[in-house]
Amino acid sequence: MTETPSAPVSSSSSSASSSGAAVVDALPYIDLGYDEAGVREAALALVEEETRRYRPTKNYLEHLPALSLSSFETPLLRSELDRVSSR
Repeated sequence: MTETPSAPVSSSSSSASSSGAAVVDALPYIDLGYDEAGVREAALALVEEETRRYRPTKNYLEHLPALSLSSFETPLLRSELDRVSSR
């Protein structure tokens, strides 16, 4: 008889439901400390710093060739698009 391995279970008290069943996290670990003072502010400061560092350009795709939307259009697809748009 082959045993199936059990899923990892968090030891955190917040990971157990009211019925006592363990909640399995998809990660091999559970990040803790998000509710501690200053963590949200620190994360927002990191996001703000990154948005200052990487200012968007007016058209960041201008170095690419123009988009050809009809490249994959077949006569059958064209007729179907015409039929649907005429509804």
